Amino acid sequence: MDIDSAVKKLKASSIFGLLSKPALTKFCKNSELVKLPKNKVLFEEGSPGDVMYILLQGKLEIYTKNKHIALRTPFEMIGELSLISLQPRSASVKANSASILLRITKDCFDNYIAPHSKVMLEIMKVLSRRSGWDLEKLDKGYKELRQSQQNYEDIVQSVSDIILRVSPEGLINYANSSVSVLGYKSHEMMGKSLKDYINDENEKTILKDLLSKRIGKGKGKAREVWLQVNPKSVLSKKNKKLYFLISSSGVWSESKENKKTKRVQRIFGGNQLIAKDITERKKAEEELKNNKIRLEKLVKKRTKDLEKTNLELKKSKEEADSANKAKSEFLSRMSHEIRTPLNAVLGYSQILLRKSYLEPEDKDSVKGISTSGSHLLELIDEVLDMSKIEANLMEINAGDFDLNELLKSLSIIFAPRCADKNLMLFVDNLKKEYFVRSDQTKLRQILINLMGNAVKFTDEGFVSLKISDSKANLFRFEIIDSGPGIPPKDHKNIFDPFRQTDEGIKKAGTGLGLTISQKQARLLGGDLIVESELGKGAKFILTLPLPAVTQKVLQRNREDFAIKGLKENLKIKALILDRNSNNRDVLFKLLSSIGVDVFSVADSSQALDEIKNYKPDIVFFDIKIPITDEIKVFEKISKKFKKKSLKIIAMTASVLNHEVDAFLEKGFDEVLLKPIRLESLVLLLKKCLNAEFEFEKSIEQTSNSFSDNGSKEDAAKFNLPSSALEALKEAADSGNVTHLAKELAKIATMGEDGRKLKKYLEEFVKVYDLEGILSFLDNMETRRLNK
Repeated sequence: MDIDSAVKKLKASSIFGLLSKPALTKFCKNSELVKLPKNKVLFEEGSPGDVMYILLQGKLEIYTKNKHIALRTPFEMIGELSLISLQPRSASVKANSASILLRITKDCFDNYIAPHSKVMLEIMKVLSRRSGWDLEKLDKGYKELRQSQQNYEDIVQSVSDIILRVSPEGLINYANSSVSVLGYKSHEMMGKSLKDYINDENEKTILKDLLSKRIGKGKGKAREVWLQVNPKSVLSKKNKKLYFLISSSGVWSESKENKKTKRVQRIFGGNQLIAKDITERKKAEEELKNNKIRLEKLVKKRTKDLEKTNLELKKSKEEADSANKAKSEFLSRMSHEIRTPLNAVLGYSQILLRKSYLEPEDKDSVKGISTSGSHLLELIDEVLDMSKIEANLMEINAGDFDLNELLKSLSIIFAPRCADKNLMLFVDNLKKEYFVRSDQTKLRQILINLMGNAVKFTDEGFVSLKISDSKANLFRFEIIDSGPGIPPKDHKNIFDPFRQTDEGIKKAGTGLGLTISQKQARLLGGDLIVESELGKGAKFILTLPLPAVTQKVLQRNREDFAIKGLKENLKIKALILDRNSNNRDVLFKLLSSIGVDVFSVADSSQALDEIKNYKPDIVFFDIKIPITDEIKVFEKISKKFKKKSLKIIAMTASVLNHEVDAFLEKGFDEVLLKPIRLESLVLLLKKCLNAEFEFEKSIEQTSNSFSDNGSKEDAAKFNLPSSALEALKEAADSGNVTHLAKELAKIATMGEDGRKLKKYLEEFVKVYDLEGILSFLDNMETRRLNK
């Protein structure tokens, strides 16, 4: 009999004929036809069952304890109760004649019979008639049992580990779908012996450990086992066997209470096994073991090599340390040797520029000396900054400042430079205070470097600084010029140290400015790039995060540049200790020019006596690098006079951070760097001695005294054409200083009033106070209209 014949027979039955033909076909294909010869026993009494049979042909006798209890004819079911309740069978089935049965597993029953309520109802009716059950109660109990079983089955089938139930005889009577990892289907393993799947040399010991009554209920015992992969499956091409960690626990049930002993007898139902795939872990362990062996061999070899290498590295490190020390000492010494004469150059030029008796021509010459000295100082600082960057010693000194004030200061710096070359200068301004946090000094240095290059390389046209910001406080500065431009081939290497374009070589310089600017921009969290074509000018784009701050910052007074001296009745006494006569003289004259009483000595051995006799408020102590024996004199001075609030200032030509920090650690109050600037000197006196100063009249003060009698009302007396005043306003409003200068020159040709107005407004132009000019011109127009 084949599957098709079985389908035809079942279709004719009263119970299974309720299924459709396609459903019957699937049902039969997933079942197994079993031939049972006459007098053959199908199964013995006491064996647990999770299958049932449908008799298709023949007759079967059913016995219990050798007692005949029933006869089964075609289309009747055998073992259906044990399949539903999962209880052990309690009968034997013997063929009365040659028979053919359809063997149905629990999976097949659950998938193709249980979902059909009509078929299940008929089966339940059969069960109720055979057992004398209450059909209604049976139906309810069945549904509850099926739901419980379904919940359990859902959980078990969703687990990735293999779950097996094994009878006390070692036969598999349940396997979840995870056995597919071995290439098997659940029903293929039913009724098979567990030992058929163990591929391990310790098979007997493993089976003894896993299949034992001594394992308590729920108490597991684990073994690592090789399991055989189905040789017929595609998996066998990859792995012949897989490694599993199998834990075993006993399955026990309880029988009825023994009336004599009053104890419930426990029945051993086999073992439940949970197998976790650890093949990859085992492979990793094996690989690790092999690697360990290889590494041990390699370590022995490498240890010898490392001992040799360490000796070489130690020698190389000593040589590198020596080279770095020599480089640091060289930089420090060169800084000192160059800055020391520059101290005299810039110092004396500052002193001369404060003299009122100098002729304009002589004053211009002194300004030239000062400018050249400042340029030389910038070149030295660039080299030192590059060295700091290479040694990772560049630090960020963040603080709050007004970005708009910074932009105005750039206008002040570059307005005269552009005017000298007849270039138009455009600098954006934010129209209001805008306080941000960053390293103002480095940002200022970057922008001055970029704008300085723009002015240097542009011979006609314009230089501009544009600024824009995003919501994320990311600012974009664009420095644009109408110069010769930069060839695209030079864009990549223009930021390399000491690399210059052909035009750059003609203009001279170190070739470090752009390198330092880009590295500083990145240090501040931004970047610097270039966009340019030959003959079309250049654009350098600086992007920088500048977080906004709400608290206003007290800006440094511009009047520091126009200091007259100490406030009246304020006395400060200073002592200078410096072996270099030029340095002593420069500092002496700078301090004297602002009203400080000064005494100087060249020999450090005289310092203690002079401090005791002269009783200064502050001592300027020159220290050479490396620190000499003079530090011992400082320590004596500090120990003896510090308690009397004497301030001791270290003067040095070194600007390396670690050397400056070393002075402060020694106990100096402050460090004054050479070349000495009057501005720095004034700030130091303010900080250390709370000194107060008087200044020259500012633009705001002088703007109130334009005419002979110092009255603003005189502004309305100018008799100048409205068109000329409008041209002035337009130039001032556009920020074009060059255009403004031309309009002022035109005004000067319009008589005495024009010459006086030009002279007055030029004072505003010198400090780039274009808002002051606009305010004055608006005042003139208002007063004229009110006359």
